Amino acid sequence: MVAAGLLFGVTPAGRAAVARVLRFAGIELRVGGPGPLPSGVAEPLPGERRVTLEEARRQAAFPVSVPAGLEDPADVRVADGGRVVSLLWPGIRLDEYDGVLQVVFRKELGPPWPDQVTVGASTGWWIPGPHGLVYLPRTGVGEAPARPRRADPTLIWQKGRTGLRLEGAADLRRALEIARSVR
Repeated sequence: MVAAGLLFGVTPAGRAAVARVLRFAGIELRVGGPGPLPSGVAEPLPGERRVTLEEARRQAAFPVSVPAGLEDPADVRVADGGRVVSLLWPGIRLDEYDGVLQVVFRKELGPPWPDQVTVGASTGWWIPGPHGLVYLPRTGVGEAPARPRRADPTLIWQKGRTGLRLEGAADLRRALEIARSVR
């Protein structure tokens, strides 16, 4: 189903023929109307706390990577019992999470459809404009999804079993530079 959505979703006629929901690298993209009006303030993810990069690597259930194309992160956070690791620089955020088992984030997009790109040997999606972003807590935790927040242009891709979402790069060229340097 996802393969068909990817195949048909890259042409205008195909986009009209497929469902308006795409699941990729632990993110559900809902493309349709204008989407919800997101808040400008990011709420902390469940159990989010500051840690060192070494602590994040010990607590995460997936390998945590860092872009060689950026300096050391200014801030590192772990959330939801090690489900998400966020690396932060001024204006840039890289979220890493298990991108295989469950949907972790939902993005509410109005037109246009995201652009398919290549990140190394992987397929990725570039969302060129601001959009709504919702974190979906682990199933069974009993928490409702957080209020949508405004996300800036974002690149999503998968590296092995790890999903990655890079938010805040100035443009696609810079986002790909950073993404291709992730080690």
